[in-house]
Amino acid sequence: MSSRRAGAPLLVMSALCVALWALLVCPPGAEALPPLGRQVGRPYTALEFQDLECGGRFDRSLVAQLTMVCRDCEKLYQHPEVFGLCRHKCFSSKYFGGCLESLQITEPEVVADMDEAVRILKG
Repeated sequence: MSSRRAGAPLLVMSALCVALWALLVCPPGAEALPPLGRQVGRPYTALEFQDLECGGRFDRSLVAQLTMVCRDCEKLYQHPEVFGLCRHKCFSSKYFGGCLESLQITEPEVVADMDEAVRILKG
């Protein structure tokens, strides 16, 4: 059996896990996948901030900190959709919380800091 074929079941299982996670976290009738925004080539700009539907104070370092969680989550699941879902609605969707759990970011102080960052950005 070739190494390409040996990895196929793992890839299928990974895709199924992400799909199941999306079904469990996202209620029926929820919005379709959000756009990825202007992340590519223009990271952490005011335009990207608007694309994220953030209405609070623009803070480049907070956007970068929260975006890193979403990047790590995307790498973990190896699906680009996870990145957009994690950042959806200014990091306030259930996917962001799911990413924190998946990345085992559970320390109360760190989670509180993340929640405060979202509150500042969201307004």
